[in-house]
Amino acid sequence: MVSRYIVDKKYVKITRNAPGTATISITENGKAVVEYQALLRLKPTPQNVWDGMWRLVMFDIPSEKKDARDRFAGTLKTLGFVRYQKSVFICPHPCEEELEAVAEYLDVLKYIDILLAKRISRDREYRAEFNLSAERK
Repeated sequence: MVSRYIVDKKYVKITRNAPGTATISITENGKAVVEYQALLRLKPTPQNVWDGMWRLVMFDIPSEKKDARDRFAGTLKTLGFVRYQKSVFICPHPCEEELEAVAEYLDVLKYIDILLAKRISRDREYRAEFNLSAERK
């Protein structure tokens, strides 16, 4: 039985056919919810041995896209990033594909940059934040 909630929210549509039969289909709203929930479940793949590369994501998303900007920043945190500066987040794990998928979904891809860095000025601080060993690869 289809939950009344998802019908009321217009995530699915029930079309009555012949007596006693119906067709259930997912609506555009439903597809958007499923896509976003799938994006929220993305996680960078932790490495057995850290490759020594920091992933920095910088973004300058216009204020007209404030909702998308907030969702993007929130998704970065969900992916395990921590704030480096106001619109810069950092993570030691490969995640470029996941980031691009999220940014494309939120229609902000053209406002973000992904950098790979071997050295950062607060290396010790962020190694501790991510529980990385003190040795360099």
